[in-house]
Amino acid sequence: MDDPPERHTLVKLIEEAGWDDNGPVVSRTYLADASLWKQFIELWDPILQCTMDAAPDSAGFECIGDRLQVRIVDDEALGNKCPDDVAFAHRLCEDDDDSEEVGFLEPGLRTRMCLFVDQECMESVTAPRADALLFVKAVSVRLGTTRWPEQAFVSKVAIESLITEVYPALLLPEISVTELRPIMDGDA
Repeated sequence: MDDPPERHTLVKLIEEAGWDDNGPVVSRTYLADASLWKQFIELWDPILQCTMDAAPDSAGFECIGDRLQVRIVDDEALGNKCPDDVAFAHRLCEDDDDSEEVGFLEPGLRTRMCLFVDQECMESVTAPRADALLFVKAVSVRLGTTRWPEQAFVSKVAIESLITEVYPALLLPEISVTELRPIMDGDA
């Protein structure tokens, strides 16, 4: 008798941890064009959904679908900020594990890199070139610190790999941040 197909790594992780609040956090840093942002968001959700829909039923995404979503941070304070500032803002949200204050990240939202969307990312989705990558950017949460400088970098992340490959890898401590670079498309 064949073994049952294995559930996706992300599904197993969320189920084992019992997290209710999961998903990557994406910050908007380009605020100058509201219509471009609106177009990006309208196209972004279907791209993400397609990647989960394309996974085999045995992956188990339907079991975590209501607990998994991308959190968008659309705050004027991040407007025109550089990757160092995005990483700093993310670190501020992670710093106090014991805080009851709103705004601190739940365990399923804490990752070693955070994501942001600038004008280049928005245009990759709203006006894609043939065979071009649709992407957001990932920044190591350690960027701008002297701690682990070898792991501090910014990289483009294919939206189609965000939920199924990148987000689970960012949660797993046994995968080094530098090992993630092959599933990302070069430096931003």
